[in-house]
Amino acid sequence: MRVKLRASEQRFLESIHQVSFSNPFSEETQELHLSLSGLNREASLLELYQAVHAKLGRVLDRCLPGGLLRIQDVDPAQQEMLAFAMLYRMLLDISPELDQLIESRDTLDSRGGIAFPGASVWLERLEAMGFRQPEACKRLSMLFQIRRAYFYLTRTLVGNSYCMQELRRRLWRNMFTADIRWYVGGLWERMEDFSLLLLGETGSGKGTAASAVGRSVYIPFDAKRLCFVAGVENAFLEINLAEFASGVLESELFGHRKGAFTGAVDHNTGLFGLCPPYGTVFLDEVGELSEAVQVKLLRVLQERRFSPVGSRERKRFEGRVIAATNRPLDQLGSPGGLREDLYYRISSDRVEVPSLRQRLEEQPDELARLAGYLLRRITGWSTGALQDRVLSCLQESIPEGYAWPGNVRELEQALRRILLTGSYHPQPAAVQPERSLPLEQARRLPLQERMELLRKGYVLYGTYAEVSRRSGLDRRTVKKLIEQS
Repeated sequence: MRVKLRASEQRFLESIHQVSFSNPFSEETQELHLSLSGLNREASLLELYQAVHAKLGRVLDRCLPGGLLRIQDVDPAQQEMLAFAMLYRMLLDISPELDQLIESRDTLDSRGGIAFPGASVWLERLEAMGFRQPEACKRLSMLFQIRRAYFYLTRTLVGNSYCMQELRRRLWRNMFTADIRWYVGGLWERMEDFSLLLLGETGSGKGTAASAVGRSVYIPFDAKRLCFVAGVENAFLEINLAEFASGVLESELFGHRKGAFTGAVDHNTGLFGLCPPYGTVFLDEVGELSEAVQVKLLRVLQERRFSPVGSRERKRFEGRVIAATNRPLDQLGSPGGLREDLYYRISSDRVEVPSLRQRLEEQPDELARLAGYLLRRITGWSTGALQDRVLSCLQESIPEGYAWPGNVRELEQALRRILLTGSYHPQPAAVQPERSLPLEQARRLPLQERMELLRKGYVLYGTYAEVSRRSGLDRRTVKKLIEQS
């Protein structure tokens, strides 16, 4: 049975084909949704999707009467177009059930997988489209991954400023490549080879961005157990490298054998050993690694192998690495920074996380939206009148043009302070900072004057990295002197 598409239906399905493999956060995709829905720009995103879904359903129901026609039964030239359209429709249909799985924070079965009893219906639908069971399971896993990615990028990276829209667009591309057809065609099995380096000021949200990527990995589906084989929360492991001395850090990352050093009274698996297949290890403050640990990390990235401290055993690492640093790029390769070979290996992609200052310059009302989100996270409930009161206190406390040197982290602590004390008072030096400081003179000043100048620089510029760059001093030295001042 062959169905001949009308010219208008052909154009519509071609547009759906284009939408289904494009980046949902790109302006081009948003324009396509507007065109396909027939709605105006005042419509919400939900209204756009509902209108496109209804129209797509009418077209496919005519092309596939009773849903019995398989992809293989149509003209080969139209098979990819029709397959993507059918999968796109299914994604819109299945999204409410997938959202419940995501919001449940992992409904784990006895083996640690995410139970999805209703999956049998969706597998039958995929097999009716012409996908054999292994391929149907893979498609279901990809639909779950796509929905998780959209969920985390929109629910945790709050804000509609241009720089935040660009951040979501770039992170989506990092998850699914520049063309999702490449990803579906085979790169989904090789994403562990593509590392990500997140750049940005302290407190700007690099950890949140890493979490969104790490919790959106591909997780295989087991048709016999009716579950995704691993939990989302267990697939993302993180560590702040600046918190550990070099010797301890090796054990935290790679593990150690009992008796490997004084105090090693038991075996330690280490972060890379704990990371499951398809998991992600997030290395925050990667610019603080010692030379010895950098060499071992480079070996993990190149050979996918590592050895615990005190052991010759070679273990395999099958996960992905995301790293973050608040150092500017031009300082990463400076003395005390990253080895050149490690830098190139760890930055298959680089993404800048914008500062709160930049976000508010682009869209001032983003502060209220972000503060509302943080309040809900802090209190655990819909805030209502409390939110209005806290936001009012915040607006009264913060002067116009406040630079937010501590970024989102400072905003969150400001909200906690208001909840506890009823007010928040930024440091006076941070409210009206000097426009510039002669930080390049720091090397020539006596110790106490140097420490005071560096402290003022930190208040003005907000990060150790920026003070280090402007003064020409090593970042660790800058941090130590500021903390002592």
